[in-house]
Amino acid sequence: MIANTHSDSEIFSLATQFYVRLRRVTGRVVDVLYMVENTEYAKHLLHLAESIEDNELQRYVSSLNALILPNTSQVTMNQHEEPLSNEQKAVQKLAVLKQQANWSL
Repeated sequence: MIANTHSDSEIFSLATQFYVRLRRVTGRVVDVLYMVENTEYAKHLLHLAESIEDNELQRYVSSLNALILPNTSQVTMNQHEEPLSNEQKAVQKLAVLKQQANWSL
């Protein structure tokens, strides 16, 4: 698994929702299992999805960035930015969790 800090089922569930939305919007079929297992493939798919103008898909991209790519923060993060402190990372994770909670309401 890519991220050890989150349950496998949480990551797989979000990746599956991402897949369904990406397929609805673009018709593209992706391999969810490989996406969860392979960071480079996940980065490629998230980068591809960033170029698609769909609000729901963009929410999945943000959440997946935070969950499966925690060490890079965002796929498009500027390489010259200062690394985030533990407090800043905690604030980001809290924001993602709040956003996810709002989606399920």
